[in-house]
Amino acid sequence: MLHLSLPQKYLSSARTKSRLWRGQVLGQIFGVISLITLGSLSHNAQANDASFGGLGADLTPQVQSDIMMQSEVIKAVQSKSFTWRIDAKYVFHNPTDKVISVDMGFPERLCDPDIDCGSPSGDRTTFRGIVTEVRGKLVKTTIQSVSKKSGWGSELGRVHLFKVTFKPKETLTITHRYEMGISTSTEGEVNFDYVTKTGSLWGAPIGTATFVIRLNRRPNGFVFPREYQLVGYELVEGMTEVTFRQTQWKPSADLLVAFNYDAVSVFQCPAIREVISEISGPITREKVLPLAKLVSDLSSEQLRVCRNLPYATHGYRFKSQKLRGTFYRYAQPVLLSTLKKDYVAFTGPSPEEATDFLAVIFRLSEHYTPQLLSKDELRWVRIFKH
Repeated sequence: MLHLSLPQKYLSSARTKSRLWRGQVLGQIFGVISLITLGSLSHNAQANDASFGGLGADLTPQVQSDIMMQSEVIKAVQSKSFTWRIDAKYVFHNPTDKVISVDMGFPERLCDPDIDCGSPSGDRTTFRGIVTEVRGKLVKTTIQSVSKKSGWGSELGRVHLFKVTFKPKETLTITHRYEMGISTSTEGEVNFDYVTKTGSLWGAPIGTATFVIRLNRRPNGFVFPREYQLVGYELVEGMTEVTFRQTQWKPSADLLVAFNYDAVSVFQCPAIREVISEISGPITREKVLPLAKLVSDLSSEQLRVCRNLPYATHGYRFKSQKLRGTFYRYAQPVLLSTLKKDYVAFTGPSPEEATDFLAVIFRLSEHYTPQLLSKDELRWVRIFKH
């Protein structure tokens, strides 16, 4: 049984009450969205000129059909300060023979007022230190907000606005760099929440969309929407890199990825991580004896599974067919509804919702080396040998 759960918004009310979330930042919008800001009622927003329209700070979404998004590449890197460092690059194209000037905007999603949004100012904003470039040059942005009366008002908050003028047939690049908080759960889960549905406002499908997520350590598994194509899950430059890529894409589901780090209780292994972290230096017999009672009730088979958990997390290729079957039963992403037949999730979506999500669990890695195991993981192995 493997514990794989989803962000709180996808849980039933009964399941939601069973979970405590700390420091959770709800969805962020990393995509550039074209905006038109009206100064008076006499200037009507045109659907082919903008994907937002309204009065001043009162912005509401509309369709943008002239400008095309050829590609977007979003890189999110987990920092040691427990934030995501975001580098977003967008390539746009004006296929027409006319000059098109639009107010482009980069919206933030509102954070739930009942939780910590990770904002230094203590408000519901989520972006930190945003820097925007057009054609490789820094541009100034102004901040407005989406109308609370619009269909997006419950999700979108501040919008960083800047004007862009496209020459006929021009292709140009817009980049954003910023930081945002990381959402976690009390069950050892790290969540990446990226709202992409606004990309459907563009008149044509997005040519290619690539999402790269780099983690400080490899998870036991993760869950993501069925719409997304997983193309990479490897060790890159000392970090675990998970990559999704879409082509000719009209997004209909946001990218919500739940990375799981707690498979201990699932395999009935005692939760002794806090004890392990307090042990310094080599594990001697004297240090192990006080922990013996925590593992004394486990069978030899359970002991074997528990001490091999760290190796499976890092993708070790076991010689034992039984261990391979225990940890690597699924070679490719599998429907979460199918996975639940073999791995019972303690929390997660309802059976109906589970058909919309795929799951990846312990997966073989061509980059496995013994050096990947941390000191705590090595201590874990030693304890379950006794």
